[in-house]
Amino acid sequence: MKNCRKSIFLILLLGISLMPISVNAEESGRYATDVSASPYEVGTGGTVEIEALVTGTQSLDDDETTRYNIWAESSTEETYTIAQNQDEIEGMITYSWLVPESIPTGYYSICVEESDSGAMSQFSVYCDTISIIRYHIEMEVNNEILLPGETIRVWTTVSSPITGSPESPETAGWKMTYTTQGENSWDADSQVKSGILTPSSANEFAVLMPSNLHSDYDLDITFYANDSSGTQLSEVSINVPVGQLETSISQPSYGQVIPLGSDFVFQLNCKRTENGGWGAWMPEKNLALTVKLEQGNIKAPVSISSTLSGQPNSIISDSDGIVSLLIAADNSVLEIGSAELVVYWADPYSSEEVNTSIMVHLSADNSESLIGVGLQVVIDGPLTSSAPGEEIILTVNTLDMAGNPLAGIWVHHLTSRSTTTSEDDRSKWTMQQSDSQGKLTVLVSIPLDLNPGSGSILLYAIAKNATGVSDSDYHQIRLIEPKVTLNPSTVNWLPGDEVEMRINVDDMSGQVAVFWSVAELGIEGTLTFAANSQGSFSFQVPDRSSFSYLQISVVAIDDNGDTDSDYHSLYRLDGFSLMISPPNEVIIAGEKITFPYVITAMDSTVPVEYPVQWTVMVSGVADSAMTGLVNSASGSIEYTLPSNLESGSYLFTFIFEGQSTHLVIDVRSNDDASGVGGTFSAVGDSLDSASGWVSTLALIMVFVCLGLLLKGGRKKEEEWSGSGFNDPLPVAPPTQPVAAAPAPLLAPNPADHYPPPAANPADNWTPAVIPAAHPPPAAMPAYDPTSPTGYSHPPPQQ
Repeated sequence: MKNCRKSIFLILLLGISLMPISVNAEESGRYATDVSASPYEVGTGGTVEIEALVTGTQSLDDDETTRYNIWAESSTEETYTIAQNQDEIEGMITYSWLVPESIPTGYYSICVEESDSGAMSQFSVYCDTISIIRYHIEMEVNNEILLPGETIRVWTTVSSPITGSPESPETAGWKMTYTTQGENSWDADSQVKSGILTPSSANEFAVLMPSNLHSDYDLDITFYANDSSGTQLSEVSINVPVGQLETSISQPSYGQVIPLGSDFVFQLNCKRTENGGWGAWMPEKNLALTVKLEQGNIKAPVSISSTLSGQPNSIISDSDGIVSLLIAADNSVLEIGSAELVVYWADPYSSEEVNTSIMVHLSADNSESLIGVGLQVVIDGPLTSSAPGEEIILTVNTLDMAGNPLAGIWVHHLTSRSTTTSEDDRSKWTMQQSDSQGKLTVLVSIPLDLNPGSGSILLYAIAKNATGVSDSDYHQIRLIEPKVTLNPSTVNWLPGDEVEMRINVDDMSGQVAVFWSVAELGIEGTLTFAANSQGSFSFQVPDRSSFSYLQISVVAIDDNGDTDSDYHSLYRLDGFSLMISPPNEVIIAGEKITFPYVITAMDSTVPVEYPVQWTVMVSGVADSAMTGLVNSASGSIEYTLPSNLESGSYLFTFIFEGQSTHLVIDVRSNDDASGVGGTFSAVGDSLDSASGWVSTLALIMVFVCLGLLLKGGRKKEEEWSGSGFNDPLPVAPPTQPVAAAPAPLLAPNPADHYPPPAANPADNWTPAVIPAAHPPPAAMPAYDPTSPTGYSHPPPQQ
């Protein structure tokens, strides 16, 4: 008995969150503001995150804190407790609601209120809306655009909104709403069909649409699924437009010559469209077509050419709505001359034949001359702009299909005047014949009262030859249009700047009056200047300005009343400038280098937000980018060079939060740096590491020269005469040479002149003996990668 009571008690506790409760907000407290609940759509058993802005204090006593309640209210005004008497926190509160598995589905308002004494309980209700669903339903149809008399097939999948796993609803069904047409187009009757699905249907169904389906109304399909409780219903709807069939001939082109008895390429596009071709479309597949060549009462069906054995036996569109075939033109009943290529198909609404066509020209064979065949009308005229009051000469050319002039062709032509505020004002038709050169000159006068900014003149001409073939063409006369252009003195601005705007006008005359304004600053002004000069105005941006951009507008009018306008947007200078300094040391591939940087805010009133992300890369070198952060306006960044760089100059790119700069830096490869291999272009770079030894050798040279001078004082003067005095002297190295020391650049081969080293290198060294005759100076030494200086010893002297 006790266990039964416990079970009943637990059931009652669980039922509290499932059964509706009654809450009188006016007696309980103040409603919170800015309530939000997410996600908008949640499945039973899912979680809703609730946020609300609350005060946290009693309205009559600020020292007393409030508590809050949360509930959900259905569209039928049933309420379900979510949380009650919760501790209050001043500001934004959050609460996670686990939606009960058995709650009825539908739309709910999630409301939050603060507990209070009731004195401030007349506030407006603030809630957020969510949709609780039992099943997640996806629906697809076999055709996105429907035609009368065809079967609409619907596939649906039902799954858990939480895990996405398949679900089997207790019951499922569908409803369709569409419109049929009576005898008249305005006779429209709404129709409704519905059905119940069995588990064996796999939630799929199909319905045959009537042949009198109205094309002005869409088909609405709704699918629903319900669980065993009968209170948890999920449904989804889809809208399928009712469309029309359209075809368009791609090949042959208009006026194309087709030899009788020969093959030609036939291409056609078939598609379903909605809204008379202005809406969406989809390809029409498997549309049966009939194609004929027609001349008067003669209608000769074309045949599929036997030249290509793999072609189908009938003319039918493929899965992409395309027909592309090689067709043979019948030469048994057709004659040379113009003909219509007509494509027929069955209209799905009336079941009658409808068609589209294109004009072609039939010839005897491929070699037939086109001279005198067919007609082309081409109008030649100036392409430059013209002004009101001018007379424009246009030439109408009448040509055959070969491009040769046809004389004596009757041409009907008229001019059409139009403006943006009125319909076309057409002249009467004029009939004239082309001259012996197939030309007809037409003089068109541009009315003085035609507004160049909004009007246009069009010449339209149509002609026929002796066989009744016609063609037409038109030519639009370009009118001079007044133009005003704003040119700012700067591309950006800062508070306190003075901005100058220059104004240029084209195709205006006399004096020009300009009205300008800056909407954001609420300022405006006027100025006047000659049309053949330039105008300008300036304005001051306030020191305290919160605008991100300024839009400057101008309207100009000249002495003739011609007007034009222009505007230009100038943006506030924001962000920062970036300066990167190159390193002072020699850069070696694979090593870590340091780049000093300085960041300066462009607008002193808008500080740079740190940290700033930086990226450094070597242009053209893959995987060379490194990224990091800096937290101050100046400092340095470290970058590790790729180890595979060869010696040479490289472009380094530095990017700091979108601001970028570049440096060209010389890099020494690992081989060149270690003296193993590679090339260098600068001798100074190669000698950097040996500069200490070069200084040592220079000191040795001083001692050698001093010794020679002392010794030379005891010789006869004539012994110092001769051309050899200016020849380079061999120098003895230190008695104990260091491996890294470079050899003198102009010294002879040490193997021939160097004496053996003394026992004590610190105290003993002797200058070399001057030879009796000296060879010519040694050439510049060649490059040697094994030498510390990068250069080899000169070759031995003979």
